[in-house]
Amino acid sequence: MDDTNSNFQNFIVQLRRHYPQVFDVAQLLADDYTHSLQQIGNRKGNLEIEASFGKILYNSSGTKYCNNALPQDVTREIIEVLSTFGGWSSISDWFLVYDYDLGDRKRVRVSYENQTQSISCITKEPLFSRDIGYDEQSTQTWKLRECTTRINTKFEVQNTYTEDKLLEFKNVRISMRKYFVVPSNNIPTISWSLEIIQSWYGKTLADAELKMLKDPPECRFECEIVNLPTTDQLTRIQKILLFSSFILKIQDLFDIPNTIHSSPLPFFKLL
Repeated sequence: MDDTNSNFQNFIVQLRRHYPQVFDVAQLLADDYTHSLQQIGNRKGNLEIEASFGKILYNSSGTKYCNNALPQDVTREIIEVLSTFGGWSSISDWFLVYDYDLGDRKRVRVSYENQTQSISCITKEPLFSRDIGYDEQSTQTWKLRECTTRINTKFEVQNTYTEDKLLEFKNVRISMRKYFVVPSNNIPTISWSLEIIQSWYGKTLADAELKMLKDPPECRFECEIVNLPTTDQLTRIQKILLFSSFILKIQDLFDIPNTIHSSPLPFFKLL
């Protein structure tokens, strides 16, 4: 066994011993990832695993959903903390994105990043969803602690774009976005992206633009694994290490505004 694999295994042993909740969730996410690879097979596309924060609610028919809107004061504090951290490999400027919802999980996205327009037509196929939160032993008053973390696994497929597709949209979202990227220390091809999203919605483009001028945005925050392999090339230990790191990054966000890891790791529970 080489030193790298030995170090990985030692980490897993210590993680399981000291933080069994994190280990248990990481195992479930590793299973979800493996099963996702089996579902997509040889299809071309991107596998997306991201965490968002919100409140679990139920609609009139009793179906559970997650409202991902965050209070603006929480969003401002997250931006301030992320902006002062010096370890990012890249930080984007704020950029503009238009998402035109075509129905059936299909959308046309027009984005303007680095003064360059890009247009894509994508379909996002949901594969797995996990909700995690804190149990009653959590006593901190930081508002993000009141939220549930929803971890979604989706398969994103690029479709052929033609201009007539924009005549078919059902509603539109305008968003201002900013992301912070840091590479993985353990799996060189993978990075972590933390993204702030401020959005306005409308049935028409004019409606959304008017709301952008008059109304405060709906704020969201997401943490995503970037460049996740779409073939089963990671070992079981690497997968658990990857998703343990994912959970610990979410833990960092729940510890704001206190010093990161100034107290024992939280007691996660699956919801």
